[in-house]
Amino acid sequence: MIRFNLVNVIDVEATCYPDRIFPPGETQEIIEIGVAVVDLRARKIVDNLSLPIKPLYSKVSPFCTQLTGWTEEELERIGTSYAEAAEVLTGRLDSKNRPWASQGNTDKYFFEKESRLTGVPYPFGPEHFNIAGLTSILTGRSKQLGLKKALRLFGLTQEGTHHRAKDDAFNSARQLLEIVKRASFKI
Repeated sequence: MIRFNLVNVIDVEATCYPDRIFPPGETQEIIEIGVAVVDLRARKIVDNLSLPIKPLYSKVSPFCTQLTGWTEEELERIGTSYAEAAEVLTGRLDSKNRPWASQGNTDKYFFEKESRLTGVPYPFGPEHFNIAGLTSILTGRSKQLGLKKALRLFGLTQEGTHHRAKDDAFNSARQLLEIVKRASFKI
């Protein structure tokens, strides 16, 4: 049964190359899952973590290191497998029984792809919310805003490092809390 009082706000970073052109034999894969847990009743972020993942099907290019800050060596040293990260999501973060949210639908696509690639079951339940889409609907925009612009729209400054999944999840959670605050009503 889905419990809507807690929401897992997710952001992922993935291996990358300039112009998204991967060398032969490599495929894009998740290298970090960031999670910020939002307690909707308390109207606050109650947990924020990073799950670094060792890549199996691609290398961490210099371009990717420049963008995300992750190096192949660091991920090899502290990263886990996607299966272990999925266990944290489904166990500690109860991801099958909580709604989850992300900026756009790209993160959802990455989890679907990673689960197919590794054979690890998809770690989420059916309820996914697109925070960028909600922002567009509530503000009457014809297209979705990126995280930096959305934060500015709500009068928020970015905290942490952009393209670090833990920090982007935290900032997305702050955006979600602003949406909830502005759209709240009493019954």
